[in-house]
Amino acid sequence: RRRSRKKLSEVVERCLQKMEADSRDRPHLVDKRMVTQMVAAFLEQRDHPRQAQEILARMADLLGFTEVERQQVGLSHRRRTLLEQQEEPTGLA
Repeated sequence: RRRSRKKLSEVVERCLQKMEADSRDRPHLVDKRMVTQMVAAFLEQRDHPRQAQEILARMADLLGFTEVERQQVGLSHRRRTLLEQQEEPTGLA
């Protein structure tokens, strides 16, 4: 069971990395196959609310949900993308 969750997490992470790379090149397009995989992963985690919430948050980030849309699905705030996290300055000023 733990192995299947780890494998599922790895699949979701690979999907996100590919989608974020693609979104830099074509910001208005989303690969429907990846969205399908993420929805399936979300539904597989129905019995694990924390994992399901994480997948939902990642989908919201990827699809560019507005604050209102995030609230409608039970998410409180927008998370930073990997690119935004990498561009963030490090260290103390």
